[in-house]
Amino acid sequence: MWELLRLITNRLLYEEKIGEIWTFKNRIVPNNIRSNF
Repeated sequence: MWELLRLITNRLLYEEKIGEIWTFKNRIVPNNIRSNF
């Protein structure tokens, strides 16, 4: 039970971090370069 809860929490934190990285990249990288990713 706790193991499952921990996995879900890790998953959410991981996705949140990825979202932050993408937002950062979108803010800095120009559109023509970003489309290649």
